[in-house]
Amino acid sequence: MPATAYDAKGLLKSAIRGDDPVIYYEHKRLYRWIKEDLPEEDFTVPIGRAAMRKEGSDITVVSYGLMYHRSLEAVSALEKEGISAELIDMRTLSPWDREIIFESVRKTSRVVLVQESSKTGGVMAEVSAAITEEMFDYLDAPVTRVCGLDVPAIPFAPPMEHFFLPNADKIARTVKKVLEY
Repeated sequence: MPATAYDAKGLLKSAIRGDDPVIYYEHKRLYRWIKEDLPEEDFTVPIGRAAMRKEGSDITVVSYGLMYHRSLEAVSALEKEGISAELIDMRTLSPWDREIIFESVRKTSRVVLVQESSKTGGVMAEVSAAITEEMFDYLDAPVTRVCGLDVPAIPFAPPMEHFFLPNADKIARTVKKVLEY
């Protein structure tokens, strides 16, 4: 589930060249929104490896796809308030990179997980469970998720879609709440 053009190309090449079956998700909102120059030489992005997009010390924020960009907006705004957030882009949902996420949790002791889909049954529910089960002794606050609402489908009307989806303000408020715990 790439968030950047570089990752989209690199992950797709890894999927094509690999021997295992792959489900490749792209967020259509990113098609014409995210632009970047790509290297002309051949490259791939390894499946199962997240990207540390921003180093921080107060809290870890983990996201993927479009929500990476919403999380980056939130982390940038929080930085102006003196909050140092580490931002991880998962890039792949299964397998997901336990090593980088767990290392960050050890460092910050607090984590906010961000996904666009509904809270129930989402990818971040599994990540949350793994952090809680395997990293509990490192946590100073509950693992917290910012997700879409638990409804059957994302609403089509723009005001309702805005209400449903996570955004930078919701993410920033949640980060502050976890830091106050």
